[in-house]
Amino acid sequence: MLDMEIDEIVSIEEIDNDSLRYDITVAGTHNFFADGILVHNCQNLSGILVPEARGYLGDKEFYATLKMDGTSCTFYFANSTSRVEEGMNDVGVCSRNLDLRETEGNTYWNMFRKLFDQHAIDVLSRRGIALQGEICGPAIQGNPENFNEPKFFLFNVWDIKKGSYLPWDEAENLANSLGLECVPTLEKFVLGQKFSTVDEIVDYADGPSYNPKTKREGVVFKSVDGTASFKSISREYLLKHD
Repeated sequence: MLDMEIDEIVSIEEIDNDSLRYDITVAGTHNFFADGILVHNCQNLSGILVPEARGYLGDKEFYATLKMDGTSCTFYFANSTSRVEEGMNDVGVCSRNLDLRETEGNTYWNMFRKLFDQHAIDVLSRRGIALQGEICGPAIQGNPENFNEPKFFLFNVWDIKKGSYLPWDEAENLANSLGLECVPTLEKFVLGQKFSTVDEIVDYADGPSYNPKTKREGVVFKSVDGTASFKSISREYLLKHD
């Protein structure tokens, strides 16, 4: 078994250098080991615009949505007897990695109580739905959007019973019926007609955010049929935050 150690990048510094440099890629994994360090220096979705590639997506219609910079959360309404029998909550709140106990002052639970009355909880529980979104606002990721209070932006709806995501237009309709705000949709297009190269997709990720005075974190691409999605992080954003 390969012995690996994972460490964080603590700083990035730009330097002037006129020596020869190479952008190396390896087919399939798009990474390699250099002096014992796993290097991943190229886009890992290089086949999405290549018709003969396994991951080709160029003929699919996509929505481009704004990637909000906050803390991700999930509100779930499971309507599952088995969960209750196993001592798990039927309705609850999750951070990125944890199922959270309801406590006073918790940002995630405060948002849950703000967004959902008992009628909404009952409707969502009967259907069996998990709502995934981003909470943005004061004391969260530096609050780049300059919100005066925490705001929730829906970015996915998971149908618990079917075990699949709702197509984005259906997710937006559900959000509207609940009075929820979705991450903004930038436009809709056939991927291969909009972009010729992955570099063009990466360039597209740059631009203004919800607050037009700040740079956006990136763009999330969602296929209209709900079967595929991927994201591109803005290089301008990465340079600003590293």
